[in-house]
Amino acid sequence: MRATIHNGRTSHLGAFTPRHNDRNFNISHAEHIDPERVKNNRYWNWTGNPETTFEAAEATFYEKHIRQHLDAQNARYKAQRHAERAKTMDEYRRSPQTCPEEVILQIGKLGDTIPADMMARIIQEQINWEQKTFPGVKVLNVALHMDEQGAPHIHERRAWIYTDKDGNTAISQNKSLEQMGVELPNPDRPRGRFNNRKQTFSKRCREHLLQICREHGLEIEEIPQEKSQSGRTLEDYKANEAEKRAAEAEKRAAEADRRREFSERAAESAEKQAESAKDTARSYEEHAEQVASQINDEYGELADAGLQKQEMQEQLEEMQERIDNLQEQLEYARADYKKAYQKCRKAERRAADLQNILTAAERRQVEQIRQEQEREQKQFEEDEWELE
Repeated sequence: MRATIHNGRTSHLGAFTPRHNDRNFNISHAEHIDPERVKNNRYWNWTGNPETTFEAAEATFYEKHIRQHLDAQNARYKAQRHAERAKTMDEYRRSPQTCPEEVILQIGKLGDTIPADMMARIIQEQINWEQKTFPGVKVLNVALHMDEQGAPHIHERRAWIYTDKDGNTAISQNKSLEQMGVELPNPDRPRGRFNNRKQTFSKRCREHLLQICREHGLEIEEIPQEKSQSGRTLEDYKANEAEKRAAEAEKRAAEADRRREFSERAAESAEKQAESAKDTARSYEEHAEQVASQINDEYGELADAGLQKQEMQEQLEEMQERIDNLQEQLEYARADYKKAYQKCRKAERRAADLQNILTAAERRQVEQIRQEQEREQKQFEEDEWELE
């Protein structure tokens, strides 16, 4: 029986998502998952709350532990006039350099594996040892998958933390290993692809996992080291070749598993894009409904305005009719006034004529009276003279 460990962070689709691990997606798109056996899976995340999704738990971890570092880093970028380098927390959490690392552990293979309870105990002991020995490695979540076509296996996601120069917690695998005192495989040579602290860490973890498996009574085969074939019998040589073929077959199987994982994640990514497209479509529909509602409201207002305009027009017409009537009455009044004025002037003229006539008659009468008085006075004087 073999124990295998594979780890990685990203694929050509970007950073690995934890949604596959806690089945936080539509499993009907994953043909290798048996829906009837999903209930046999086991999940754990660092918050201790089983209702929290792996993705939400990881977001909470980054927000709680990395926020000060990211804010300080963004502030430096802005001060250096490189605001374009600033990142949101989601961008930081999904960046290839700072996203969680995913580890897949498997003991045995399909048809030759161990019970789920034993698998869980072994992995729990291994994680406890890793957390104690390497405190800079923070396990974020763990999933035991019992529902796939292959052998049961473990998905573990972890963050490599270290303390930066400002005393804030940040993410970096190499700096974390360096602060934990993990040495290079060959300290006399410079750090590189084939001489790095992660190799030392992985070797120690694998050795400890094999030790735990043996303590549980499991006989775990180690990948045979390359050595000279001289001095071996034909049977030894054939046995060694058989082991090589088995190891190669196992390697191909692991590669197939990884490709399946990538395909599954691609399906998840496509599903996420589809959901995003649906959300966008729903957003457009809501916007269209809002626009339609606004149009209806504005149409109603216009209709009301039309009714009001019609009512006002009717009122104006009514008022105009009243004005016309009053104008007509005024014209009649003016005509009557003109007639009355003419009559008045005519009466005045007649009165003046009568006055003139009366005045002339009075003058004639007065003159006659005066003349008669004069005649009487003259006659009186003549008579008086005769008497003398």
